[in-house]
Amino acid sequence: ASSSCPYCCSFCTTAAFYGQYIEKLPKETYEEVIQQFEKYNKRLFFMTDSLLNNVITSLSVEFIKSKYTFYLDGYFRVCNEATDLKNTILWRQGGLYRVRIGVESGSQKILDLMDKKITVEQTRATLIGFAYAGIKTTAYFVIGHPEETEEDFQMTLDLLEEMKNYIWQAECNPFTYHYKNQGSSDRWAKFRKPLYPERAKDILITQSWVVDCEPSREVAYERVFRFTEKCKELKIPNPYSIEEIYKADERWKSLHKNAVPNLVHIMNNEIEIDESKKITIPEFVISETNTTEFGF
Repeated sequence: ASSSCPYCCSFCTTAAFYGQYIEKLPKETYEEVIQQFEKYNKRLFFMTDSLLNNVITSLSVEFIKSKYTFYLDGYFRVCNEATDLKNTILWRQGGLYRVRIGVESGSQKILDLMDKKITVEQTRATLIGFAYAGIKTTAYFVIGHPEETEEDFQMTLDLLEEMKNYIWQAECNPFTYHYKNQGSSDRWAKFRKPLYPERAKDILITQSWVVDCEPSREVAYERVFRFTEKCKELKIPNPYSIEEIYKADERWKSLHKNAVPNLVHIMNNEIEIDESKKITIPEFVISETNTTEFGF
């Protein structure tokens, strides 16, 4: 539905590689989905957009018109719009099935260094907004970003624990430096050094580079290990096999009334054709807040 990304985070290369951000008409995207459905009889689609934020409302309005429910899985950015249940329920009705969110860190200092232009409070409210609508949330984290301290990392673990019931899947990756075309490649250039020694040059296809600053590479990978152990302790899945996904979906269904259908049921066509259009705002949210908007 779109190409490239309107943002430029410090560790990301998307904007540099894909150029100017552009969008297609929502009707064109819907017609492509219909073509694929008629050819392959599949109803769940992975969207290759860098971010769905700018297009998801218009896509949802278009997809709600269909007699079928089509499910969309794609990348999403923490934003104020996702903290409003009027929006997340609309997106759920339009078929939004899973969002892959760049949470990145629980430290505001690190988010600012990343130039994410989001707050930790927005992250909390976004995860809750999607979860109450039943949309599966994959929370991605970057561990070991330059200048991340032990205190910053602990904030990430604290956020993970606080949000455990609103995260369907948690996954982390160690910070990786790119020689150029990364959001902050030039800013980090004075700290870069070859990962492998000069004597290894003849056996390498290409050299890899790292940033010679805190935290060290060793510390970053040790934190990755601690992150995964924390997820195990909190029982937050990072599923890949069908069996693991099934168990993660069952957990999600036990936590959220509006939970999207189990992936296995979608694969087997064991769901109603208009399943998503019946979704409404949970009654307990209305009774507790008397509003459809979170005030985080």
